[in-house]
Amino acid sequence: MAEDKNRKQYYEEIGARLSDWSQRVEDLVSRGNRLASRGGTAVRQQLESLLHKHETVRTKYESLKATAESKWDVARSEFEEAWTSFKAGWETARAQVEPEPSEDAEAETSSS
Repeated sequence: MAEDKNRKQYYEEIGARLSDWSQRVEDLVSRGNRLASRGGTAVRQQLESLLHKHETVRTKYESLKATAESKWDVARSEFEEAWTSFKAGWETARAQVEPEPSEDAEAETSSS
């Protein structure tokens, strides 16, 4: 019974996290599409990769929820691998869309 409660709690936590990240992805894709429309093919490729990884995570989550207890550990491991890949994809796409300010730009800002 405790095992079922832990699984249910895990599903709820992951579901809430996925919901939050879905909004973040949507916002980043929106900003990225504006950049890509100005000729940013690298941005477009990163966004497509991110969307694919996001869909994979959602699919693995749904699969995890439907998995029998005997295979749950394997399904959870697969989900967590997909999550790690998604997070790496997020960081890469975010860096394309929201690059770190250069040192020159920081110097201009601090001297203003």
